[in-house]
Amino acid sequence: MKKNDAEILILITQFETPFSNEKWELLLKEIPENLQLKVKEYKQWRDYHASLLGNLLLKKGIQLSNLSVDLLKDVKYSEKEKPFISEAFFYNISHSGKYIICAISLQNEIGVDVEKYRKIDFSLFNRFFTEKEWYEINNHQNPNSAFFEMWSLKESAIKADGRGTIILAETEKMDSEKIICDKKTWFYKKLNLDAGYAGFVCSKNKIENLKIIAFDF
Repeated sequence: MKKNDAEILILITQFETPFSNEKWELLLKEIPENLQLKVKEYKQWRDYHASLLGNLLLKKGIQLSNLSVDLLKDVKYSEKEKPFISEAFFYNISHSGKYIICAISLQNEIGVDVEKYRKIDFSLFNRFFTEKEWYEINNHQNPNSAFFEMWSLKESAIKADGRGTIILAETEKMDSEKIICDKKTWFYKKLNLDAGYAGFVCSKNKIENLKIIAFDF
């Protein structure tokens, strides 16, 4: 592996129904109070379940990286609400539908995004795509799924960048492994998920080693 190639750990879990109250309380106690408070900010059961599971995946990732779980107490948030821990530990979490995904790197900033396909009028979002991207979407045999593939890719890039949707329109897919985000090059890989889902991970460096681990809670 080349010196500047990225090693990324992808942790995945799934849920489709609410936990029992007993299981919920047990799992909630596995994360520190600062993260428990963030979880409890959500009002919809899918959102607070996804938040808890994302933090549990983060805990697993810290342990697999041979680091102390006390790092969970150091989670902070940028002006754009991107969570971070330190300049030596990078992570990003995404959820949609039944999937929760946590990406971890000890090398550089990363972003991950998962999107469940759903029927929408995606023509309302054309301002976020280049002419080339829009042509690729609309000339695909399944334009709706092509839209979510492209959207997930661009979301993973802006999440890696950290500035949010303000730069979405300035994000452009270049080829099968590179995407430009506000004149800055990022490398990406597609995640192989179930049919009906799109998922991508983005990294500052070329992604050569992608380790994927699934968990049940």
